[in-house]
Amino acid sequence: MKILVFSDSHGSTSNMIKVIERHLDIEYIIHLGDYGSDILKVNELFPTHLTEAVQGNNDKQRLYSLEQTITLVGKKILLVHGHNYGVKYSLSSLTAKGLIEKYDLILFGHTHEPVNERREGLLLVNPGSIAKPYKLIRPSYAVVEITHQSIEVTILNV
Repeated sequence: MKILVFSDSHGSTSNMIKVIERHLDIEYIIHLGDYGSDILKVNELFPTHLTEAVQGNNDKQRLYSLEQTITLVGKKILLVHGHNYGVKYSLSSLTAKGLIEKYDLILFGHTHEPVNERREGLLLVNPGSIAKPYKLIRPSYAVVEITHQSIEVTILNV
């Protein structure tokens, strides 16, 4: 299964649309908050793709939960924006949750900076911001490919 992961779009859908058009073979789109309502606009253009989203700290509309657990191809995945776990300062709380609750993958946003790292067998991925990156990096997103044997992540620039 091939998944596109976006975060921190902050009202801008143009980069998400470009990316989806570039990856027409994806099956799933995940938005990790801060204007999760943007995924509703994108879904109108691409209604055949499955979508999931979580609430971010800048989401004024309460459309989604703060976190969500999904299972894809037998892999347990946590979706969070990350602000409730202090991810701007440390990934230790998020890592602890993942290890205790036996997640295979945690997808998070909030920092606007990409992360793709493994800690004690747990994969932590932040796609960066699709619209407003920090530190002069370009807007980015993640492509996650899940099989029964593995999870492969690529972080790409728009």
